[in-house]
Amino acid sequence: MRLVLNEKKFLDRALKQGVVGKKPTVTLIILAKHYLSIGQNKKQVFSSIDNFMSKNHKGYVLTRWQKHINKVINNVYKRKNYDLLQIDSVNVYKNELDVVASINNPDLERLAFVLLVYAKIFNKMFGKERNWVNASIKEIAEDTRLGISDVDCALMIHDLYNAGLVRPSKVVDSTDVKVLFADSQGDIEIEITDFDNIVLYYRKHIGDNIGNCEVCGKLIEMTSNRKKYCDDCWKNVWRDYNAQKQKEYRNPVRV
Repeated sequence: MRLVLNEKKFLDRALKQGVVGKKPTVTLIILAKHYLSIGQNKKQVFSSIDNFMSKNHKGYVLTRWQKHINKVINNVYKRKNYDLLQIDSVNVYKNELDVVASINNPDLERLAFVLLVYAKIFNKMFGKERNWVNASIKEIAEDTRLGISDVDCALMIHDLYNAGLVRPSKVVDSTDVKVLFADSQGDIEIEITDFDNIVLYYRKHIGDNIGNCEVCGKLIEMTSNRKKYCDDCWKNVWRDYNAQKQKEYRNPVRV
C-alpha cells in the first residue's frame, strides 16, 4: 500500500532519522502540516523543508524543487487542516468474510478482500462510512499480490460488479469503486495493523502457510521451514551477522 496511514509515526522517523520515503511529495505534505501546525509562516515552512531536504534527500537541488515545494505548502495552507492522519488498525468482520468466501474463486476473493480493506481505510480517512475505494487500479492490483496487470484487475472488478459486490463510480474516467458488502459492525475476525501486505491477513485466515517475523512480528509467507524474518529484518540480521564475522576475523580468539 502506497498510502502513509500513520503520518505521526512517519513524521517522527523523518525528523529523528532523516527518512524521506519512496514518495517525497508525501513527505513534503507531512512536513508542511507539521511546520504550519507549530506556527511557522509559509516562508519559514519553506526554509525548514529546504533544510530538511538538503540534509536528507540525495541529489536534492533547490532550483529543481522550489516550485513544487511552494505548491505543496500553498495547498496545505489553503486547507487550514494540519492534523496528521493516524490510522493504526482496521477491523474486518465475520459477516464480511463470509461474503468473500462465498465468491468461491481464490483470485476474486483476494481482490474483494483488498477492496474491502481499502474501503475501510478511506472511511477512516474521511470520517464517514462511505465504503468507496479512491485508489488507482494499479495500486489495487499490486496489493492483491497476484501479479496481474491493470487491465486484468479491472476485468476482475467487473466480475465482482456482476456478482453484486461492488459498484463503479458514474463519474466519467473515474476508477473509484464502492464496496457494497462492507459493514460497520459484527464479530471481529481480523484486525489489520500492518498495511504493507494486507492480503496476507486473508491468506492466513483461509489457512495458507503464513507466519510472523521473529523480530518485528509482521506477517510473512513461509516459503520454507527456515524462514524467520521479513525482508527488512533479514537485511538487518544479515548485516549484523556479517559485522560480527568481520570482528571475529580481525580479532581471532587465541587458545
